[in-house]
Amino acid sequence: MAGQQDYLEHAFLQGKIIPFKDANISVATNGLQYGIGIFGGIKGYKQDNGQIGIFRLDEHIERLQRSAKILRFQYDFDAKKIKDIFIELTKKNAPKGNVYYRPFIYRSDIALSPAIKGNYDMTLYMLNIADYFDKSRGLKVCVSSWTRNNDNALPPRTKASGGYVNAALAMHDAVTSGFDAAVMLDDSGHVGEGAVMNIYMVRDGVIYTPNVTADILEGITRRTITELAEKLHIPIVERVIDRTELYIADEIFFSGTATELTWVQSIDNVDIRDKAGPVYTKLQEAFDQAVHDKDSPYLTLV
Repeated sequence: MAGQQDYLEHAFLQGKIIPFKDANISVATNGLQYGIGIFGGIKGYKQDNGQIGIFRLDEHIERLQRSAKILRFQYDFDAKKIKDIFIELTKKNAPKGNVYYRPFIYRSDIALSPAIKGNYDMTLYMLNIADYFDKSRGLKVCVSSWTRNNDNALPPRTKASGGYVNAALAMHDAVTSGFDAAVMLDDSGHVGEGAVMNIYMVRDGVIYTPNVTADILEGITRRTITELAEKLHIPIVERVIDRTELYIADEIFFSGTATELTWVQSIDNVDIRDKAGPVYTKLQEAFDQAVHDKDSPYLTLV
């Protein structure tokens, strides 16, 4: 968890850039009470020339817009304006290393009602970020007893803030039971995703990952992994995955903005491998190159 010192000096709130310490809202804010909000997680990578390369910014903004549409948020969405805010805030904060961006669109009025109709605002802040997990070892993972919320309840593809109580329960149980992370099943009992990460299984040189109808977040890093695998001529297939397939996988790994790529050592105390696998390693190297190449099409340079 980030400490106060990790947050950068300025944030965007209520239409302007202000000191982070002053970026506060009322305790009666509707979005706070009822979880009526959507958020994003975006990473910026320090380049050799000193610039920050914001990773797939346009796609992240597009996902925010789609989430707002699905949830019927009455927010006047202007993608260009939001992108300009990212750029302006990056310049203002002048980060010294890799950074994490958190945009958040939420119902901002103080009416006491769990309704979608209301006033909306967007905030954006930044923080310094190191590796989310220790990549010198694989993760010890469990399959959670909590089922991922489904598309007809609270669509995971929307990245709705209230939906992450579901993820928090899975993560809490995993960590308190001595694991690093959790895998969540969908309501049909098939593999969905990690609590906060997309999941991949390798068998006989082929990558398998659940498809977008498996109650998963349509991850931006997930999309990147597919593209990199195709460039590396590694077969990748979207299909239903049974829980027990994970136990006999050659490799398992996760992807996400904060986690990037992270490999799995064991699942439900069943050993998978004791070192990073060859498929994961190739993808990790390709990903690292993509986010540190100032000419990469994935980066918005600031």
